Amino acid sequence: MKNQSNVINIIIIISKCFALSIVALFLIMGIGEYNSDDWVSFASKDLILLLFVPIIFGIGAFLSLKKEVSGSITMISSVIFFNIFASIFENKVDGFDFTLFLLPGLIILFINTLTDRNSSNK
Repeated sequence: MKNQSNVINIIIIISKCFALSIVALFLIMGIGEYNSDDWVSFASKDLILLLFVPIIFGIGAFLSLKKEVSGSITMISSVIFFNIFASIFENKVDGFDFTLFLLPGLIILFINTLTDRNSSNK
């Protein structure tokens, strides 16, 4: 039983590291591509979409370090809302973007739902 608990903890830690690496990737891309003229040319719908995945996902990733369930729900919600707003703005539904970003939130939420971890980490 203790071995199973160790494996679950390792999976949770890997999921959190994956979520934080996604945030780090967005930060690196944002800093590398930053040009003050480009920020002015963003349409308001692009800024709204930018709010969902990098910013709210990042908040969820950092929140999952202390409150796993709340952080995972925030990460999952950010990706879902990004895709809802993207389909509204583009008037088409051609797929689900950033699907891989759902993985850390789903793993953390799934494990917390199935184990007793959810009582101490809400």
